[in-house]
Amino acid sequence: MRNSINFPLCSIITVNYNSKPYLKNCLDSLEKQTYPNCEIIVVDNASTDNSIEIVKKYPKIKLIENKINLGFAGGMNTGIRKAKGKYVAMIDSDTIADRNWISELIKVMKSNKSIGIVGGKIYLLTPKGEKTNSLRYVGGKLHKFFNFYLLGSKIGQNKEDTGLYENLIEVDFIHGCGFLVRNDIFNGIGLMDEEYFMYGEEIDWCYRVRDVGYKIFYVPSAIIWHVGSPGVGKVSYKKTYYVQRSNIRLILKLFELHWIIWYVFFSGILHMFLKLSYAMIKGVFTDDLRAIYDAVKWNIKNIKKTLEVRKEWKIRKMKILKNKELFYVHA
Repeated sequence: MRNSINFPLCSIITVNYNSKPYLKNCLDSLEKQTYPNCEIIVVDNASTDNSIEIVKKYPKIKLIENKINLGFAGGMNTGIRKAKGKYVAMIDSDTIADRNWISELIKVMKSNKSIGIVGGKIYLLTPKGEKTNSLRYVGGKLHKFFNFYLLGSKIGQNKEDTGLYENLIEVDFIHGCGFLVRNDIFNGIGLMDEEYFMYGEEIDWCYRVRDVGYKIFYVPSAIIWHVGSPGVGKVSYKKTYYVQRSNIRLILKLFELHWIIWYVFFSGILHMFLKLSYAMIKGVFTDDLRAIYDAVKWNIKNIKKTLEVRKEWKIRKMKILKNKELFYVHA
């Protein structure tokens, strides 16, 4: 009883898809969390590398097996629906969490009921599992004027940690590789948008959370190490396609009309030019050009569905803003 009152249950969810080289280290770090009241849920997205057998060696971990690959958002939503905790932590399977990761995030979350999402400091983890002092980034700021990467700039990206990011700060979005939310929020703004499949779903979700008045904070004492893009590569057709597909959908779904026009005629064109120039330098011009073309084509094909979701969100947002007490929870 004391645990449930002083330490409300936290559900930790990770989605696995062919992450065999990293999965054991991730699960070991989650089982070593100092927060005393956790449930760990692994959602397997129909992996083909036998990594599911690793999960089965952990008797305390709840395994959910999807019959098909539902993507990051779909996999997370599967886990969220089964989560029993007051808090829900989402973490990538190619990460290692510091033993105090959950404790530090919840400490900040409990301090203010207006905080909806918290995320920590993210360091680079090498493919061999070696921890580094290089920052993946520590949160981000959304931009509408210039779109360099999913409408946002990442604070501290690829910098050595020299002590510049040791303060608790409010940010616009948190990296989807590791963050914590209040479970009650899902009742208000809904689950992750599964149309993104990969990339952008956490920015979309953070945008909606902030749109109804919640705050998002970076917590420097909550630390994880992250490999990043192990299945798609740093520069590839697949990554460019999904990034651009998600980027366009997010704008069409959530931004005001004048910002959509700005993006199409100015920011988007500039971004495409920079992206294609980078692709030419790296020698993957053909793949990047094809990826961008396919991303635009996908959004044109699905424009009706996107606009329907846009309308639904506006209605839901108005309802939340009129009845905040129905959705805001106490720390």
